[in-house]
Amino acid sequence: MEEFLFALKGKEVDIAFGGSAVVRGRITDLKSGVLYMEDEDGGKLYVAVDKVTTVCETKEHLSRPGFVVQ
Repeated sequence: MEEFLFALKGKEVDIAFGGSAVVRGRITDLKSGVLYMEDEDGGKLYVAVDKVTTVCETKEHLSRPGFVVQ
């Protein structure tokens, strides 16, 4: 799993942990079983690789339904 996630470095992904826990961000690094990510606001996310159940690459959307982007 670590090699797979490292290959996605620099890409925007959704990471699921089972149940309804999901985080979205860009993968910046992977060290010692910890996935380092950055969310769209520049916040840092740290994910334990052994807890990951699902990984989905996301597409960048210029706008979101229901929101006005200025």
